[in-house]
Amino acid sequence: MVNGQSGPPFDPLDPLDPLKPMKIKITKPDTTLFEGDAKLVQLPGTGGQFEILNNHAPIISSLAKGSVRVVMEDNSEQSFDIRGGVVKSQQNDLMILVQ
Repeated sequence: MVNGQSGPPFDPLDPLDPLKPMKIKITKPDTTLFEGDAKLVQLPGTGGQFEILNNHAPIISSLAKGSVRVVMEDNSEQSFDIRGGVVKSQQNDLMILVQ
């Protein structure tokens, strides 16, 4: 606690603000499957399943056949079956290109 405050003020322009949700876009060559905010994304990596949370280190990874699970801020979930793809995550922006 500094000067009676529990932490730095929320800055909506700071891409690494812990209160800012991740921006997710899941797209196929012909359509967008999902676009919105999330607190967790579970992905079928070619080396095994992994999760991306808020403020994850930058990553580019190939994806295998499986299911992409998106958990929103209100704990609701959506899943998308994919045949493979690529994910890029940087500063809480995730672009997931799938087949």
